[in-house]
Amino acid sequence: MALFSVDSKEVLVSRTRRDEPPTHFQLRIDSFSLLSKSSLERYDSGNFEAGGYKWKLCLYPKGNKGKNGEGHISLYLEISETDSLSPGWEVHALFRLLLLDQLGDKYLGIQDANGRARRFRASRTQSGFDRLISLKEFNDPTNGYLVDDICVFGAEVFVHRESVAGKRECLLMKAGPDTCNYTWKIDKFSELNKESHFSEVFTAGGHKWRIILRPKGCGEEEGKSLSLFLELNDSTTLLPGRGVYVEYQLRVVDQVDGKHVEKKRQRWFNDSNNNYGLRNFLSLDSFRDQSKGYLVKDVCIVEAHLLLIGVIEKQGSKSEWNHSTFLELNKEFHFSEVFTAGGHKWRIYLYPKGTGQEKGKSLSLFLHLDDSKTLLASRGLYVEVQLRLVDQINGEHVEHKLRNWFNDSSKNWGRRKFLSLNSLRDQSKGYLVKDVCIIEAHFLLVGAIEKLGQRVK
Repeated sequence: MALFSVDSKEVLVSRTRRDEPPTHFQLRIDSFSLLSKSSLERYDSGNFEAGGYKWKLCLYPKGNKGKNGEGHISLYLEISETDSLSPGWEVHALFRLLLLDQLGDKYLGIQDANGRARRFRASRTQSGFDRLISLKEFNDPTNGYLVDDICVFGAEVFVHRESVAGKRECLLMKAGPDTCNYTWKIDKFSELNKESHFSEVFTAGGHKWRIILRPKGCGEEEGKSLSLFLELNDSTTLLPGRGVYVEYQLRVVDQVDGKHVEKKRQRWFNDSNNNYGLRNFLSLDSFRDQSKGYLVKDVCIVEAHLLLIGVIEKQGSKSEWNHSTFLELNKEFHFSEVFTAGGHKWRIYLYPKGTGQEKGKSLSLFLHLDDSKTLLASRGLYVEVQLRLVDQINGEHVEHKLRNWFNDSSKNWGRRKFLSLNSLRDQSKGYLVKDVCIIEAHFLLVGAIEKLGQRVK
């Protein structure tokens, strides 16, 4: 046991090692060094459920400077989606944060040594460790916490007596020497008479973008400054609550001396926040000053420089496997025809008599990535998919949602215990009708990382 900084207070903290993975949530980060060197000071994971509430992890890869976390990794648990809770709500939770030693295949668990539950409420939705582990200890290759630039964090949250099965998420940071540049030349600037003007739509990283110009400013800067924004023009394709993280630079070109005005920002673009920029990008006095070269012969040039880091995209594809003569299946496993979703090829694997410890007890179903060799080494594809066994009589289907990373070494994910053979064979339940069973795969989202390697003008 040792003293740790927890919520800016020194408290006694217990550190234990164990074999079991986290009960509720696991966060894997590839290319951690790129994350720590990026401008992203804090990363918030997706939501997971425990004890009937939604939670997320908040990671500061370089330490939370506001909580004296320099030289350490700071990690916190935060309760989320609290708008639906009653006024004055409070949640008392005992939680444990974990870090995987990949060499010893052990999890380092960190929690309050006294077993004290933390109180979450509207004014304090977050609790955790300002100095979870020193960067020196974390980066030491002999400790196994950072191997091949990969690390794995975890969380367990216990509210009352409830617990739910785990969920996974992977954040993949991509090196980005390749960029996308877009140049917008605006002629007859003095004749612009609308409140907002838009560039043509251009493509970067598989998404559509445009620049928004407000020649007379907007908000409190109206009549004072030139306002510039970058807009994600197809944000409706993104999953609510998630989006595209972009490091970008907007520039007004100095056509005389080359002393451009440029502002760099890092933002998550999503369906509810699809444009970011600056209202006070450049004062109108400076912009109109002919000696500064921003407006020459009534021409203004605006540039956008984008570096895409990460993206999660929506998928709405569905595949159906209608298997007749089910009782004649005599092989250990059978697989569907290849189908395409998210630009990749897939199959469904069926073990009609189960596999592993469920052999002879359950129907086993798996999703198989059929073109995994097209992926980069040590990289993969994050997929949220729902496998379903159709009830052809009552419509009470059996379905399980999977959230996993598929890659060359992990091509199959699914459930050995998808449905008991007794239930499958029960004619009243409709899973097997006239020796026909129907299996569906519904792809909800596919996580992708795009590199930008084109120049657009």
